Amino acid sequence: RESAEVDTYAARRAKPRFYADENFPPRAVAMLRQMRARVESAQELGRIRLSDEDHANYALKKALILITCDRDFLDNRRFPLIHSPTVFVFNFGSGTAREMRQAFRCLAPVFVSPQFFDKWWKIDAQRDSWIV
Repeated sequence: RESAEVDTYAARRAKPRFYADENFPPRAVAMLRQMRARVESAQELGRIRLSDEDHANYALKKALILITCDRDFLDNRRFPLIHSPTVFVFNFGSGTAREMRQAFRCLAPVFVSPQFFDKWWKIDAQRDSWIV
C-alpha cells in the first residue's frame, strides 16, 4: 500500500509545501520557489509577531513543513515530535546565495518524496552537514 502511495505521489509530481516563519529570510523563500517548492511565508501572510507555538500549530494544521532559522524549535520539551510538524532549522552563515544553496542540500529527499515529511521530523540544517 505504501509503495502504491509513493507511485501516486511520483505520478502527480507532488511538490513539497513549506511554511516559512518570520525568521526565515525572504531571499531564501525566493530561492525555494525557484526550486519549484510551494512556500507560504509568515511575512507575506501577515503572520508576524506570533509565538513560535502559533507558527508550529499553523504548519501542523495545514500539513506544511516548517522552515525557520530559529533554533528554539529544536527544543523537544517545548516542541515534542508527536505534536509538531516537520521542522527544518537552517543556519545560512552570513546569508549568501551560495551558503543558502549549501544548506538546502538537506532538502533533496523532501523534493523526491514529500509525502514522508508530513510530521515527526526535525532537521538541524547547517551549510556543511545536517542532523536528523
